[in-house]
Amino acid sequence: MTVEALKKKSQYLEKVVWEKENTEIHEIKKEMKDLIVRKEKVKNIRQQLNELSKIYDKSVEDYKNITLKQLRVPLLIYTGKILQDYQNGLGVFVSKDEMRFVSNGDAKHDILNTFSSGQLSGFVLAFLFAMNKQYIKASSDDIGFILIDDPVQTMDDINISSLIEVLRNDFSDKQIILSTHEMDKENYILYKFYKYNKIGQSFNVKEEIYG
Repeated sequence: MTVEALKKKSQYLEKVVWEKENTEIHEIKKEMKDLIVRKEKVKNIRQQLNELSKIYDKSVEDYKNITLKQLRVPLLIYTGKILQDYQNGLGVFVSKDEMRFVSNGDAKHDILNTFSSGQLSGFVLAFLFAMNKQYIKASSDDIGFILIDDPVQTMDDINISSLIEVLRNDFSDKQIILSTHEMDKENYILYKFYKYNKIGQSFNVKEEIYG
């Protein structure tokens, strides 16, 4: 092979190497460009998600504040009616700053840490009644039922009596269905309704259905 041929061969190989390197560089640049574009898209999507998250959080906060504002007074009234033996206040207050229930306006501890199981049961019922009064309107209530499973299980006699008075006076237009495993409390509830000429009926599920 002549020197001229070797020279041409060398030039050809250099050209092939250059073209290969140039192709690889071009592909790398293209990949980098694609990655930059994807990065910008991800950045924009993240910004949009952050904005949506702020809107969502604000909507939840606004809804919570509206709900708390609407329930604050009826909840205070019903807890005051049912928890008549509670010594630290005349009802349960809803904290203005957060979803927290306290025994009075200045209390720092949530009632979950201070109430007995019976008082908590009374509070849950009061919350149910407040929700019912605030959001269930007679014009849209096609059923007219209030169903409560074993509401008096952990409540004392005073709170039970208060509960019955609330049901009798504030929900006289509703059909009230209560369940209980305690015969004496069942009889007491029926007695309180019969006393004021309210219709009541005892139904023993075990005997009537499974007996």
